[in-house]
Amino acid sequence: MVLQKQGSTASGYSGVSEGDEAAPQESSLAKPVDKEAEKAKEELAGNKQSKVVTGLFGLLYTLAKEKYSDSWKIAITNVIIDFMFLIVIFLNLEYPWHVEEGSLWLYHVFYYIEIHKPLAANGGYMTFLIVFYILMAMLFICVSICIWVAWGFTNDNFPYIWPIKFVRVVVSFFFGTFYIASLNIFLTMLECGSETGTWLHEVWHKECMEVP
Repeated sequence: MVLQKQGSTASGYSGVSEGDEAAPQESSLAKPVDKEAEKAKEELAGNKQSKVVTGLFGLLYTLAKEKYSDSWKIAITNVIIDFMFLIVIFLNLEYPWHVEEGSLWLYHVFYYIEIHKPLAANGGYMTFLIVFYILMAMLFICVSICIWVAWGFTNDNFPYIWPIKFVRVVVSFFFGTFYIASLNIFLTMLECGSETGTWLHEVWHKECMEVP
């Protein structure tokens, strides 16, 4: 009888211990599963971020690999043109500079270096609008191609090569070498003033709120 009681208590004790050990095992199994799920989510988020970074850096690499910009002659030319445009802006007659009569010829040269001024004054309103819309169209086309190039790097797929060559030339020429001149053409459209309650353009005296 004693043996049976001991056996029953041993079997009962062993049963309790098995039940007690089963619960911690189930909880310990649940924790690694949760950690693996969180790790998978972090990896997916990291993959999405890496795709964006890959597309961005691929786009910058594509724009920077224009073969003409590798020449030292082109580099010196770009520096000279940028410096020339900056000097013209700094010595503009709109600022209160004291100019001697013998130096007026230099400001005539400055006037024609600033492409937007002779284009707006001498070319006429329609000529300026044609140049403005051409630059605007090229800007939108370049932005669209840049988005396409970034998408191509993200998906490693480039069915056409000519858009890349086009955007390289346009960006390096119009929005690189002649960036200041192109920007002045866009800003000229915003030169408006209020006269008798109506906003008129200072060059062509047309209403600024109308679509050109």
